[in-house]
Amino acid sequence: MNWNIIGMINKISKPTEYKTRIRTKEMNSEMNSKVNNKMDVKITQPKRNSKRLLVYMGMMLVVLAVGITLGYHQITPTEAPKDYTNKIITLDDVEEKNADFTMTMSHVYEMAKEPHPSGSQEIESVRAYIIEQLDKVGSTYEIQQSSILQNILVKIDAPNTEQGVMFVSHYDSTTGGPGAGDDLISVASMLEALRVVQQQNQLTNDMYFLFTDGEELGLLGAEAFVAANPDMKEKIAQVVNLEARGNAGTLLMFETSNDNKGMVQALSKGVDHVSAFSFLASFYKMMPNDTDLSVFLRAGYSGMNFAMADGVEAYHEPIDNYDNLNRNSAYMYFKTMVDLAHHLSTVDLGVLQSNEDAVYFPFLKGNTLIFSNKLMLISSILVGILSLTWGCTLLLRKECRLKDFGGTLLLILLSALGAGAVGKAGTYLAKRMIKGTSATEALSILDIFFYTMCVIVIIGMLLLTYWGATRIANKQAFLLSSLVILNILNWACLVILNSMAYIFTIPLFLLMIYSMAVFYLDKRKRNRKLFTYVFGTVFGLVAAILYTPILYILFIGLLSNLFFADMIIIVIAILPVAVVLAGKDALHESTIYPKGLAANPPRLFTR
Repeated sequence: MNWNIIGMINKISKPTEYKTRIRTKEMNSEMNSKVNNKMDVKITQPKRNSKRLLVYMGMMLVVLAVGITLGYHQITPTEAPKDYTNKIITLDDVEEKNADFTMTMSHVYEMAKEPHPSGSQEIESVRAYIIEQLDKVGSTYEIQQSSILQNILVKIDAPNTEQGVMFVSHYDSTTGGPGAGDDLISVASMLEALRVVQQQNQLTNDMYFLFTDGEELGLLGAEAFVAANPDMKEKIAQVVNLEARGNAGTLLMFETSNDNKGMVQALSKGVDHVSAFSFLASFYKMMPNDTDLSVFLRAGYSGMNFAMADGVEAYHEPIDNYDNLNRNSAYMYFKTMVDLAHHLSTVDLGVLQSNEDAVYFPFLKGNTLIFSNKLMLISSILVGILSLTWGCTLLLRKECRLKDFGGTLLLILLSALGAGAVGKAGTYLAKRMIKGTSATEALSILDIFFYTMCVIVIIGMLLLTYWGATRIANKQAFLLSSLVILNILNWACLVILNSMAYIFTIPLFLLMIYSMAVFYLDKRKRNRKLFTYVFGTVFGLVAAILYTPILYILFIGLLSNLFFADMIIIVIAILPVAVVLAGKDALHESTIYPKGLAANPPRLFTR
């Protein structure tokens, strides 16, 4: 048989199959040609990637700059009146008038002329001045003496009650400085507050003002008072102590007794501008530091502690004087003291009592968010479980490769370690440079190191995230690894420091919502560019507002000792926001990859 004839018969008998093969070859050739052409276009347009990088970096830096500004503004002191001058006045100039900041600063001027440690002739002059002011306003007071110490207790009696509130500050200083910040601004603010409270005709609570001696010797005045007045515990519903560890900065409410929800709510209602963080109260309880309030807390009193912590170079130094006392900080002492005294003089003291702690933090200046500890605990656990479930769902549905997830997780961990190493190096170098320098020079050097390292870590983290995000096959891998990191930190805080869990719970919740939205939009072939812009901007602002005060407080509180922790916190704060915004263009297949390669884009981690 002729094989050519058989072949012709087969072609005739199977015309469809033959035509299909021919058409398939033509389509493959055409597709390869299109892919090659598009790849050529991609290769010949390197400026597009540079433009995307510039847009990403520009947007991130603008968002962070605005967020950091808002976050830092939360912990700046209340501004002193613009018409304030350093004029020195007397009580004759303010008789029968409202609270006067100029009078408060005049008190500081008169008392902070020289160091006045307990037992010295100089403290006799300060004590005599306080007593003179009390006599002029007609206060009822008693001097309680113990050895060389003399506490001054003022009582403003309210009708038909034996219950009240007590404000405490110490009027002694160290031998090192005159103590304008530590603690005469507190004494002066109390003098002005009690003058105004005495003019009120509708007091419902007794008001006590205790000026202690011997605080700098080891809380001796407070201990003497508690020992000599055991009956006072039943009369005092709240102790408010005013302290300082510097001469500048915001007035932080940094410590409370247990079951603090009621007192924190009362503080927020009574004072316009409050700088209070629940994690500070929990953190302070684990530290060995003591103030006069420590004595009262050990004796079973309830109370709150306030102090400024910036300007630490002046702490117990000659420069802690009237001239160097930050006027905005001084005004915040004055305003907080006067407003709180006015509020607590008439409030139902029952509202100060509660059976649970609160989680609280400022969000934008003048706003304090307060949550029940139980509510925050349940919310953190719920968000942790939901995000964990969502992550497992993504992996089970193979929305991202396990290898990509592991690779991005490793990249994030290495970034955190790198940032920590930068912080450690900064600590080592800074400590070497500040040897033999004055306190002021040392603080200037530490400032330079801290802010330089912040810039290095921020820029480095943004570039690294962009590099990884533009090379990974699926955005969900980066999102998932970020969710895991935040989830681990969230659970760790719930176990170790529940009052701080909010700084991880809130970003974790937002990142989970974004991941779900990306999944939804991708499945429906929707463009997510506008959504990512808006969500990323809001996310970045929230993160910066939350984390900036924490970073700053850690820095001024512990200086170079925790530079490594500061840098790691920066990575944690920036990471989720950078992951969201890094992919707004780069991870859209239609904008970066040729259509022929969209199903198999280049991967950071290959099989």
